[in-house]
Amino acid sequence: MAKGEKKPRKKREHLKDFYRDVSGKYVYGGVMYTCTLLPADRKKNILRMWLGSGAAFIMQIIAGCVPSAGMSEGFLVLPFYLGAIISCGMVCWALWELTSGGEPVRAYVYDASVKKLPGRCNAGMVFCGLTLVGLILDVVLNGMGKGKIWATVLFVAIQIAAASGLFLVKKILQSIKWVKK
Repeated sequence: MAKGEKKPRKKREHLKDFYRDVSGKYVYGGVMYTCTLLPADRKKNILRMWLGSGAAFIMQIIAGCVPSAGMSEGFLVLPFYLGAIISCGMVCWALWELTSGGEPVRAYVYDASVKKLPGRCNAGMVFCGLTLVGLILDVVLNGMGKGKIWATVLFVAIQIAAASGLFLVKKILQSIKWVKK
């Protein structure tokens, strides 16, 4: 291995941090991360992140039900829309991993959630933007087609709101400081 290259990380490497105690139960003995916020502030910020990510995911599902231009036959819109739904779902999954274990957070959970959430939020915002660009291109190239103007405006508003929810999650997460224990 050349100097400066990282060693490939094994998939279940975190299992080495577990050991059996005298009663035979598995106990985690690895690195833990704790949030520097007060418990009430942490709870409020987690609730706000859940509202932002959950709203973004639900809005993407609702957007699929809106009969806007480009959603029924548009190849310029659908792949990016699918990427937006998947990205929002991945943000919700990472947030679930972060909040389901409680405080403090184990190192492998921290790596899988806190470190990856900003990138997933960025991906979701990019896909929302690409969905809007695809929608605009589809309308310019093909006209409104079967879509109604109110549905297209609603679809645009939903995409902007979903991207805003993901932006909120990213900003809240970046404002939280974590300390290794």
